Amino acid sequence: MIRIVLKRIFALAFLFAIMSMNAQIPPPNTPWVKIFSEEFDGSSVNTSDWIIRTDELRGFSSNSLDVSGGTLKINNTYPAGGRPLGGWIESRRKPIGNDRYGYYEARIRITADPNGRIWPTWWIWGKNFRNGAPGPTATEFDLMEYSGFATRFFENKATTSHHYSEKRVIDGKTKIDASIESVRTRNAFEWHVWGMYWTPTEVSFYYDGVKYLTTDQPEDAANDPYDMSLILSSSPHTVDVADYNSGSGGFQPNHPDAATAAQAGQTLPSFEIDWVRVWSLGSTVGTSDCQGLPNDICQAINITNTNFKVRSAGESCKGSKNATISIEATQKLQYTAVIEGTSMSNEFDTTTSFDGLGSGNYTVCITAEGLPDFKQCFELVIKEPQN
Repeated sequence: MIRIVLKRIFALAFLFAIMSMNAQIPPPNTPWVKIFSEEFDGSSVNTSDWIIRTDELRGFSSNSLDVSGGTLKINNTYPAGGRPLGGWIESRRKPIGNDRYGYYEARIRITADPNGRIWPTWWIWGKNFRNGAPGPTATEFDLMEYSGFATRFFENKATTSHHYSEKRVIDGKTKIDASIESVRTRNAFEWHVWGMYWTPTEVSFYYDGVKYLTTDQPEDAANDPYDMSLILSSSPHTVDVADYNSGSGGFQPNHPDAATAAQAGQTLPSFEIDWVRVWSLGSTVGTSDCQGLPNDICQAINITNTNFKVRSAGESCKGSKNATISIEATQKLQYTAVIEGTSMSNEFDTTTSFDGLGSGNYTVCITAEGLPDFKQCFELVIKEPQN
C-alpha cells in the first residue's frame, strides 16, 4: 500500500505580519469583492454615497459640481472681483481597520493643461484638525495630485504621495512620493486610471494597471486609527486670498509662483471623473469580481487552494526508483515547481511531473511568474513498498 499525505502550505509574506492593530487580510483563496462603484451616470451627485462640502469661505461650492454625460466635472472659477471657487466631495463610506484593505481606483483627467493654476486631487484621507476633528493629521494618500507645486517642482506633472500619519518624521522625511523620472511617464491631462493597493504590509500605486510606486512605511498607515474618506476635490490654486489660504480649514498653506497662480478673470479647466471603484478582500457584502483589477493583484489573490492537483505513484519494487509526482494546474500561468532540497525543477503552464524518484519524504513548492509573493507547497510521504 502507498499512503500519500498532502499538506498545503500557503506562504504569502504579508500573512505573517504582526501589526499592533492585529491587522490581517484574508488568505490567498479569498475572492475579490467589488464593494463600491460610482459611475456618475445620473444628473447630480448621489448624496447617499457622497458628502458635498459647501464652504465658499474656503473655496468650495456645490455649484461647482456638474454631473452630466456620464462624468462628474468639478469646475474651477475665479471671476473678476469675485472669490475663487472649486468643489469637493468625500465618501460617506469611511473605511477603518481591516475594512480599509483592498484596491481603490478612479478614471480621471484634467480637461486642459492649466500650468499649475488649479489644484485637483484624487485622494484618501483621514480625520484632521483642519476640517473640524480634534487631534493630529491622519494618513494621507494622494493617488493623483496636481497644483502649482507640480509646475514648480515636478515639470508640470501630477504627483503621487503617501504622507505619514501626524506628518511625523520617519527616516528623515514625512512622506514618500514619486520621483521626477516616474512622474514623466504619467499624463493627468488625458483619461487614465489611477489606483492604489492597500494591505497591512503594502501600499502600492498603479497607473493604468501598472505599479509605479510602493511606500516605504506601510505599517504606519496600517496603524493609523482614523477612519478614511475617498475624496475628489479641485479649486483654483491662488496666491494669498483673505481667509482662503489661512486659518482653520484653509487648504492652500503654501503659495504657488505668482506667475503661474490662478488670477481673477481667467478661464480655468475642470477636473473630470469618469468613475470611482473599490474592491475589498473577503468582504461579505458586494459582488465577487476580479474584472478590472491589475493582473498582478487579481491573480495573486485568485490562485485558489484547489488550483493544483498533485498525485504520486510509488515505486513498483523496493529500490527501483521509478516513483513519480505529477502536478496539474487549473489556471494556466507560467509556474515553476521545485522539489526542495534537490536540484529538480520544472517550468510548466498546466501539467508537469517528476520521475525517477525513490521512496521518501518530499516537499514540492510551486511559484508563479509575475507574482513574487505567491508560493504554495505540498508535502508528500511516499512509503517504501513491501517485498
